[in-house]
Amino acid sequence: MTTTASTQPPPASARPAVIWALSAAAAGAAAIVLRSTRSLPAPLHPLGIPWWALAIGFALAECAVVHVHLRRETHTLSPSAVPLVLGLLAVSPLGLVAARLARTAAALGLYRRQRPRRIVFDLATSALGTALAVAVFRALDVGRYPLRPTGWMAALTAASLAAATGLAIAAAAASLAGGRRALGRLPTTAAVTFAWTLTMASLALAAATLVATRPSAIVLLLLPTAACALALRAYGLHRRRDDPVQPLYDLRPRREDDSELDAGIGQLLRAARRLLTAEYAELLILPADPRERPLRSSVDTHDEVLLEPSDLSAAERDVLDMLEAGGGVVTTAREQRVAGFDPYLAERGLKDGILTTLVGESGLLGLLLVGNRADHVATFGRGDEKRFRTFAGHAALLLEKEQLGQSLARLTEVEAEFRHQALHDALTGLPNRRLFHARVDQASRRAAADGLHPIVLFIDLDGFKAINDDLGHAAGDELLAAFAERLRGNVRPDELPARLGGDEFAVLIESGGPAVAEDVARRLLAAVRDPFSIRGRRLSVRLSIGIAAARSASGVEPLLANADLAMYAAKAERRSSYAVYTDAMRGSAEERRELAAALEEALNRDQIAVHYQPIVDLRTGATVAFEALARWRRGTSDTVAAAEFLHAADGGELMERIGRVVLRAACLQTQEWRAESDPARDLSVSVNLSPLELGSPRLAVDVAAALLESGLDAGRLVLEIAEEVATADVERALATMSELRRLGVRFALDGLGSGRSSLDQICRLPFDVIKIARPLVEQVGTGHVEERLPRAIVGVARSLGVKVVAEGIESREQVERVRQLGCHLGQGFYFDGALAAAQATRRLRTPSPAPVRVLALDSA
Repeated sequence: MTTTASTQPPPASARPAVIWALSAAAAGAAAIVLRSTRSLPAPLHPLGIPWWALAIGFALAECAVVHVHLRRETHTLSPSAVPLVLGLLAVSPLGLVAARLARTAAALGLYRRQRPRRIVFDLATSALGTALAVAVFRALDVGRYPLRPTGWMAALTAASLAAATGLAIAAAAASLAGGRRALGRLPTTAAVTFAWTLTMASLALAAATLVATRPSAIVLLLLPTAACALALRAYGLHRRRDDPVQPLYDLRPRREDDSELDAGIGQLLRAARRLLTAEYAELLILPADPRERPLRSSVDTHDEVLLEPSDLSAAERDVLDMLEAGGGVVTTAREQRVAGFDPYLAERGLKDGILTTLVGESGLLGLLLVGNRADHVATFGRGDEKRFRTFAGHAALLLEKEQLGQSLARLTEVEAEFRHQALHDALTGLPNRRLFHARVDQASRRAAADGLHPIVLFIDLDGFKAINDDLGHAAGDELLAAFAERLRGNVRPDELPARLGGDEFAVLIESGGPAVAEDVARRLLAAVRDPFSIRGRRLSVRLSIGIAAARSASGVEPLLANADLAMYAAKAERRSSYAVYTDAMRGSAEERRELAAALEEALNRDQIAVHYQPIVDLRTGATVAFEALARWRRGTSDTVAAAEFLHAADGGELMERIGRVVLRAACLQTQEWRAESDPARDLSVSVNLSPLELGSPRLAVDVAAALLESGLDAGRLVLEIAEEVATADVERALATMSELRRLGVRFALDGLGSGRSSLDQICRLPFDVIKIARPLVEQVGTGHVEERLPRAIVGVARSLGVKVVAEGIESREQVERVRQLGCHLGQGFYFDGALAAAQATRRLRTPSPAPVRVLALDSA
């Protein structure tokens, strides 16, 4: 890391004696130079700025530093050249030095809380640089009017000399301490420093010239100066927001042949160091078997040790007990010690540190430590604890997946040697496409003689690509092999199962007709209701099965194409199902494929937008949440609702991509609303989960990344699951929801009353919100016998402590009726439809309308 500013910090490796000696030498040289400036003439017509005002300017400049990231280096830039140049034109040499020393003591001692040795070093360096700048400026200008080209050049030269002085002293400290790495980056550091210094000095000269010649024209500098300041501030906020996100994405496996687990551990530790700008990071992985030894990994500025077996020290045992008893993050600053933590830091020679546990799905994974905050950054504080806690929580989840992916990758290398069999698939042992084609062709030829037309079942594993991408090819292969075993167990000896490639399977039925084919399809759908156990994880899959008879085609390929069309018709049902081919399917399948292609292009062009339908507190009229809804921007005024295009994406990668777009945009937008609104506003956002997303193993990572990138509190994100999706496979839904619960998100059951779920199924799942379907809301207050169901739902929700939202409200009368029922949250066109982000923002900024009249039953 390279740091550039008005003065350079000494390297962390420099010995204290070196720093004190350089500080003394710089202070002595500053005194000599200051004495020599007495004989130099002062500039004519100086600006009327008192020295204490310059001191305030220097302090503000030091507090307003900007961290600019250039490749892998970080440059800390301060606008201190502005008050320096103004001071050359305004005050005496002694006054200017005093002003700059005052800012150093105030900014570094109070604002940044630096150590005394660092403060003294900066004081001495600042004094020498300022004294040299004054001497050069007065010598070059020779007492003439300074606001002329010669005076400008003198001021620019003086500001550059002050910056060069800081660089030279820091380089000397690094050289004496053996910091060759820092010296190697000196040319880049110098280039950035001088470019920034000349820019700030030129800005100061422009301001001084305008003040001296036409004071009113100074307003012309306000707009560009404010624009630059806002741009730099936005850049800093963007970097602070992205810093925790990028390291987590870096930890995700990128290639099938990723290196061993230690490479991932090294990435994690380097990411932790970058996140907190520290010199040291250590990870202690605790074994599941107490008979095994822990694995220790550490990374610092000079060396790294990865996955080295070691024993727990007494200090480490004490810290483990302390963290397990109290939980959370333990921080020790340089001037604030924590009882029980000092021996742990002393073992590693650290002056400060921040430590937390990594907790995974199976329990405690280990300890993560970051220590020795870089000298040019303040010691660890409360803000670091929040970032570190978030990083550790998500890193634990990604670490588990990284370990699993590395283990499964080894299996791929072994299996690759057996995949070249001529007629059978090496992975599953089933007949391959070549053999299946030959058998279908033979059966079709026999049908011409005996009249028994063969039937083909085309089988697709929905959501397999997501499992393959997230858990690796080895996990995907194991799942395919496990499914192949269930496929064998659910066909008769005279029926031929085969793997056609990827996640596509087929069954040839030569006798029995359509009734037998449909019976086989039903058996296969029932066979996958129980999840597969893959590498310690329970994975659920859904099947889409297409059925086609040989009489519908004139050849093997057309027959398989017809079965494929029927399979896509079954996939459109959005649940495990089968469909029998008809001629009408061919046109709809072509339309579906064209729509899917257009939808993929829309995703690539960023044409998928998110609209927001408000959820309103019926008692106050205030908007308390939004439901995020996908929209397709086909033109400037043509916006397509999700119901018109999502069916083309269902069951494939497009659905997951759309889901990630909606999730990320909803989190970012909601955090933006919360940041600009009343802090007391309890605003949240609901995002719908498709069946494919609910079954995807990458869902937890996507949710964690969206929350971390946006900064949105996890409790403000509500994931909506439709009733039929949640109850189709309760065990799978429960496992997914439990994993996401660890992140802190909430869940809503969408459209209760539209399906046939039982109360027992609903109560098993950890929902926080229940949304009553529109048909039931319409029955409220009608006196119809079906009104009892929404009343019962509200009563059960109250007993479970679950919030209730009435969907589809379209009139004021319905608002009053559901309020009488005891439901206090509503959603529907009566309040608003789906709004673009700008419209939703205006709604939030508009005072809430008066609530509907409070009825007698409202007190219930």
